[in-house]
Amino acid sequence: MPNDAPSTHRLPDDLQARLAAAGVTDPASLEAAVQRDPALAADLQAFAAANAENLTAAAIAALTQAFAAVEDSEQMMAFWRAVPAGLEEPFIEAVEALIAQAEESGDSDAVEHLRPRLEGFRQIHQAAQQAAEQLPIVQAVIAFVQAEDVAAAEALFLQHKALLQPYEAQQVLEALVAQAPAGIPAEVRERLAARHALLRRLRGHAPAS
Repeated sequence: MPNDAPSTHRLPDDLQARLAAAGVTDPASLEAAVQRDPALAADLQAFAAANAENLTAAAIAALTQAFAAVEDSEQMMAFWRAVPAGLEEPFIEAVEALIAQAEESGDSDAVEHLRPRLEGFRQIHQAAQQAAEQLPIVQAVIAFVQAEDVAAAEALFLQHKALLQPYEAQQVLEALVAQAPAGIPAEVRERLAARHALLRRLRGHAPAS
């Protein structure tokens, strides 16, 4: 296929023009545009359905490039949050295939670079799956711990105050701190301790109810 052949997952010119006319520049403005224009929403949905396989492949390829640049656990958590829901397993399979190819070709550097990152991603994904099966209060506490920064954690506390204000939430977080494996990275242990203190402050040291 010639290099200048149009991509099958590229938006048609008319759709791009309609998005531009609607002032779409980011996810928030896109959401506003499709809410204002049901016809635009329907056309975008039809395009996505017709090109689902190509769009998924393109998304995974882009994710794989970003994945290789992840340097630490904080960046890995941010990367995991950016992976669209439902693409976690296909992404893991794609990275596993890359590792297998690198092993076959004798590229040990690529294997050593990707394998620990994949393990870190897999651990976060599995923890999220387990959290989804937990009680709402446990889910809220885990989300509070995993919030990107203090401001995000404070906003989450206000959003889920009915779950995080009671003393039970503090007990759940204390249990997470106590049960943390001895070998977890120092930054993770520090985050747990910091969020434990933050939750106490936001709750106002409320007594057990």
